[in-house]
Amino acid sequence: MNSQLETTPPARILIVDDLPVWADSVSAMASLYDCEVRIATTLNTAVRELARWQPQLIILDLHMPRDTWEPIPALRKKYLPTQKTLAFCEQVTTHPQLQDVIVAIVSVENQVEQQMLALQAGAHFFYTKGNFDAAKFSFLLDQIRQESPAV
Repeated sequence: MNSQLETTPPARILIVDDLPVWADSVSAMASLYDCEVRIATTLNTAVRELARWQPQLIILDLHMPRDTWEPIPALRKKYLPTQKTLAFCEQVTTHPQLQDVIVAIVSVENQVEQQMLALQAGAHFFYTKGNFDAAKFSFLLDQIRQESPAV
C-alpha cells in the first residue's frame, strides 16, 4: 500500500460575467467541488487572468454589452461590436497556448441561433443560465479531467 496520499490539484475556473450575483452563485457551487475560482466582471480583467493564471475552464456570459475590451483586428472585422464575447471566445480557443482551455458560454436566452454562434466561435458548450446546475457543472469538471488527467 502506498503511504503517500495522491492528491489531485483543484480545477482552475474563470467565471466571466458582468453580473456578479450569478458569478458568485457559480463560484459557491465550485467551492463545493474544491475548485480554484476567479471572477472577472469584464473581458479586460479576464484577459489579465488568462495571462497570469491559466484556467482550465472559462464560464463565459454571452452578453456583456458595456464591456470596453477590443478583440484582435481580424476578429473585429468578423464580429459585430455587440458580439465581443464571441470574439473573446474565438481569440481564446484559437490561441496556441490556450488550446486546452475549455470554454462554456452561458446566456439567459435559450435561442438556437445564439447557441450556434457560440459554437461557431469555438465554445465547447452552451448553457442557459436558468438551467445551469450542479450536474452540468460536474460534467464540465469531467471534461477538464479528460483534457488534463493530472487534475
